[in-house]
Amino acid sequence: MEHQCQCGHAHDETNLGVQYSLHEKIDLQNVECLNEVVEGSGAKIFKSWENRLDHTEYVESDVDEELLFNIPFTGDVKLKGIIIVGGPDNSHPSVVKMFKNREGMTFDEAGSKADQQFELVKDDHGVHEYPVKAAIFSSVHHLTLHFTGNSGAEKTRIDYIGLKGEWSPGHRHGVTICTYEAMPQHAASAGPSIALLASAAAAADLQPATLIAQRASTLHFRRIRSFRLGASSTKPKQQHNRKSLREASENYSESRLDKSRISIANSSLSSIRYRSIDPLIRDSRQAVE
Repeated sequence: MEHQCQCGHAHDETNLGVQYSLHEKIDLQNVECLNEVVEGSGAKIFKSWENRLDHTEYVESDVDEELLFNIPFTGDVKLKGIIIVGGPDNSHPSVVKMFKNREGMTFDEAGSKADQQFELVKDDHGVHEYPVKAAIFSSVHHLTLHFTGNSGAEKTRIDYIGLKGEWSPGHRHGVTICTYEAMPQHAASAGPSIALLASAAAAADLQPATLIAQRASTLHFRRIRSFRLGASSTKPKQQHNRKSLREASENYSESRLDKSRISIANSSLSSIRYRSIDPLIRDSRQAVE
């Protein structure tokens, strides 16, 4: 069946009902219409093509003739066409500006250059298709429609907006934050505990900055101590073959600290009393044995 609109051409409505079905892929609960008189009325005009001429549900502008729709989809859309049925008399919109993936757009932002723009004709039958540039409107997860002007009425009214295209599930993911150890440590080679360091600092009346340097130096000392004790042990179960010694040497090389920190640590280490250091040496010897 064919109908004619003000563009002067006859339009065949065959298969339009099947093609204009993207209303099913709109996240209607999150559709936003700015400058609507009745809140929530803008989301109701995205309906099936068969109901496009149901004039009981429509959206009307409030303070002027402009309307702005922020339309989120439930996936990614390749948009190919749009049909618009306006209100009676002179309330039919004159121009629509289309923006791709501009979430939360406002009237001020809508003044920028659109991705595509159409001069609208009055279409009482809902059969006039506006061809959208699919190359531009591919991978669309959010569509903004800005309607400006009409034929002289104080307010603009729209009864139906139909969208044609292809839908696919979205694949947008948040940022995954991973934390990695800069220098993995085994339990046997770990440095002294915070509590033990605090006790040593209290016994030697050390300042916090010195304590940090001493912790680094103690870790350095324990690794050297463990390496030497392990290399000189004569027990069969603790024999280190060349591969083990090479691995220990590599671990030692990887754990070398900055020369300046070692220098500070070594100069501060001499001020620690032997009763504070002896437990560290004894723990290191027991860990190796």
